[in-house]
Order: sequence, then structure tokens, then C-alpha cells
Amino acid sequence: MDINSKFKQNLSKMIFVEVKNRAIEDIFKVKLSFKEDIYLPLNSEYLISNISDNDKINNIPITIIINGMFYTLGADEHFKYNDFYKEILSKSSNSIAYIKTEISEQVKKEQYERAYILIKGLLHIDSSKENYEKAIYIVEEIRSHNSDYLEEEVELIESWKQLYDYPMPHFYSALVYKDKGNYDLALISINDYFSKGGENSKEALEFRDMLENITNYENGKKLIYDDPKKALQLLLPIMNIYEEDALIYYYVAIAYRVLENYEKAIYYLNQSFSIDNNIIEVVNELGLNYACINDYKNALNYFEKAFEVMQSIEICTNIVMCYINLGDKDSAKKYLIKAKQIDAKDEIVKQLDKIMLEGKYGFKRML
Repeated sequence: MDINSKFKQNLSKMIFVEVKNRAIEDIFKVKLSFKEDIYLPLNSEYLISNISDNDKINNIPITIIINGMFYTLGADEHFKYNDFYKEILSKSSNSIAYIKTEISEQVKKEQYERAYILIKGLLHIDSSKENYEKAIYIVEEIRSHNSDYLEEEVELIESWKQLYDYPMPHFYSALVYKDKGNYDLALISINDYFSKGGENSKEALEFRDMLENITNYENGKKLIYDDPKKALQLLLPIMNIYEEDALIYYYVAIAYRVLENYEKAIYYLNQSFSIDNNIIEVVNELGLNYACINDYKNALNYFEKAFEVMQSIEICTNIVMCYINLGDKDSAKKYLIKAKQIDAKDEIVKQLDKIMLEGKYGFKRML
């Protein structure tokens, strides 16, 4: 169930009582533009908890009705009587002051969801910067425990941006995009925060630096095959920041292999392996680089370790070709049989089978 559906479902806790137009004007001391009799919301929990107290039931406080209207506005923006509620609340001099106090009380009690629905309703009446900042604080608190609120926060921030051209919404956008894993947009948002006059606080500057580093890391990974030189330009400067991350050495090594600098690739793979010797892709990559420099014995050592774990057709055929290049026909045949068991229709397997049948050794796979 999405958040909006959940909010609407919460309205089932409300009891809607038909009230005549004149009575509404008397209760709220206002002159209304509409003449219809409408249904006003009452919190059923209030009625249930006071069911035995006739005085409280017969003299329901106006604050209970105000609370119910704000709650309804926040829970369902398309509710039938919302326009009527907005007029009543905007003309009622004390309603906004009351609901702000009520929201603060709900936050103190850590009833964040109720507080959020109420302030979401308040924003329909008073969309001030102050109220948006409070709403963001509350929804951030909820989202820290419930990721379902991520899109709700995005919508709130976007409506905030449309109303006010100032830094804070962009800072929160950066936080949300970072949590969504969209680091490029997070970096754009934090730069927008600074360009619009956001404070150069230590927290904000460190956050931007972190996003720049993550963005360079992510973009560097994407470029290792298509543009390995650019990948290295992005990855090498941040290696000191991620010095305990075995994978960054792995990605740098791949870029060097693509550039045919196999010795550097092996160096960085060994660095990766020294940090974490359980990354099987690193083991396989070591095999590839040793094969590229014709050190087939070392290549086999890594390929066979990787094959024990991954059982992939690519590793198996690389093992076959290492044995072919070493002139070990029996071992090559043994692994070719395993390769056929994995995928007899693989094109490399077919080529190797033909090589073995014709006895034309010295073939090298395009690693």
C-alpha cells in the first residue's frame, strides 16, 4: 500500500457528522460564502474514550473539529468537502495557531505520522517557509525508519521548490537523491543549494565533497571499458579516500588491462586481493592478466580457483586455452569436456573442439 492510500485509509478513524451551515458559522464565528450543510470530521478515538461522559459528548470542543478538518486535508487532498474546510479554517482566527501547537505536541510524543498528516493539511491553508521546513523535518524523521516515505518526501520538496526559490529545498533534494542512489542528481542539487546562497557550513561542504567522490567512483566504474583513460582520471584521485575498498582497486585494474598495461593491472589486483581475498572476480581478473602476458601457469592457478566457485563457461574455456598454450593436451581435453557440459553450443567451445580435433595448438583466446 502506498503512503497516500494509507493516509486515506486512516480517515476510517473519523466520524463525519452533518452540520447545518448556520451552525458552522455560529461555531466558528465566521461568515461563509457557501450555503450548503456539510459533514464535519470528528476523531472517533475522542468519542470512544468519552462515551460515558455525556457532557463531553454533548459539548464537543471546537478544537476536535479543527483537528479533524486539518487531518482530513492532509490525509486526502481530493476529499469532497476540502474546499469548505479550507474556507472555514482560513477564516477561523485561532485555527492555525491551535494546529501548530497540536503538531508540536504530536512531535514531542513521537507521533510523527499524525504530526505529518496534520502539517500536510496545514500547508493547504498556510504554505509558509516555516511550515515547509517543519514538514520536511517530520517526514525526514519518519523516513529514517520507513523508506516508503521516500517518494512522499520527494513530492513535498518539489512543491516547496515551486513556491520558494531559496536554498533549503535543494539541500533536502540532495539528501533524498543520495538515499535513492542517484548521486549525479544529488550532486546537482547540493550545487544548486550553494548557488542559491546556501550556507557554506562544514556539514554542507563535507556532504558535497562526499557526493563528488561517490559520483566520480560511479562514473569511473561505468567508463572502464568504453573510456579506460577517463575512468582512471576519475578513480585514481579518490583511491586514498576508498583505500579500504577492495573493489576500487579491481576497477582500476580492469581499466589498465583494457589499456594493455597488464603489469599495473596485476599490481592493483594484488592490492585488492590483500584487502579482501574472497572476491572471485578479482581472482579471475588475475588469471586474465597473467594469460595476457603469456604466463599461463600463473593464469591457470587463478582460473582454476575461480572456476571452482563460478563454474562459468568463460573461465572454463580460458583454462582450456591455457593448457593448449602450455601443450598439455590431456588437461585441455578434460576441461573441454566440462565446457561442453556447461554449454556445448558456445561458439568458443566449438572453436576449441575444432582445434583439438585438428591438433592445431598455439591458439589464444581473445581474453
